[in-house]
Amino acid sequence: MNSPQETVSMLGKIANYVEILSRDPHSTVFVSLAEIYRKMGMLDDALEVARNGVEALSSFSPGHTALGRILAQRGQLEEAERAFARAVEIDPESLPALKGLARVCALGKQGERARQLLKRAAELAPDDQAVRKMLAALGPESASEERAPQPAPPSESAGTAAAGEDNEPIATATIAEIYVKQGLLDKALKVYGDLVRANPGNDRLRDRYQTLGRQAAGEAETGEPEVESSAAAPLEEPEPSPSGEALVIERLNRWLSAIRNRRDDVQ
Repeated sequence: MNSPQETVSMLGKIANYVEILSRDPHSTVFVSLAEIYRKMGMLDDALEVARNGVEALSSFSPGHTALGRILAQRGQLEEAERAFARAVEIDPESLPALKGLARVCALGKQGERARQLLKRAAELAPDDQAVRKMLAALGPESASEERAPQPAPPSESAGTAAAGEDNEPIATATIAEIYVKQGLLDKALKVYGDLVRANPGNDRLRDRYQTLGRQAAGEAETGEPEVESSAAAPLEEPEPSPSGEALVIERLNRWLSAIRNRRDDVQ
């Protein structure tokens, strides 16, 4: 679990990146924002940022690489393969893209294709230890693809990062509470559920998990259903829903506000 200082630092970076993107939705800083979300285990947010970014900058290779890492970490290997392949197509000498594509090929039982990609990567970076380890994991070149060892598919809930540049995501109560502040109770419940399974003797985590479960089901902490009076809120004319770039900026501004609030709470 990160210290409060480390958490504040990460939230500060997120707030800074979000603010930049709110001013310029075409900024390449979306890669940094998507990466820090990914490392924190906030994969849905990371995916949204990366997809918006590659839509705005379709010829930016690092953006497709970032998207591939997120998809691979979610276990969406076919989509991840397409993202990494696009990154390599744009920049054939991109070492991160070659390594990412090799990883998903190995996970998808395409051992020979993974080997060829890693050979290209080794030519670009002969001293890269990760490339050497990945080649070794594929076994001797004469071995069949079926006999080559295959890593287990990554799992978002387990918090693994086999396809994510060896950066283990952080699944903590801090992240769950960020989701709560954003009103994303389903995501918060998922994180707390993982934490409870990993720490079955932690009563505090279990109590918080049960409390959020009741809230998500529309119940008060006492167990009584929450009833909203239809007269409690005046009828209003529906506002036109934003679209395109305006929708992206609106979403970024919501993120920025929630992150700033969370940073103040941690401090």
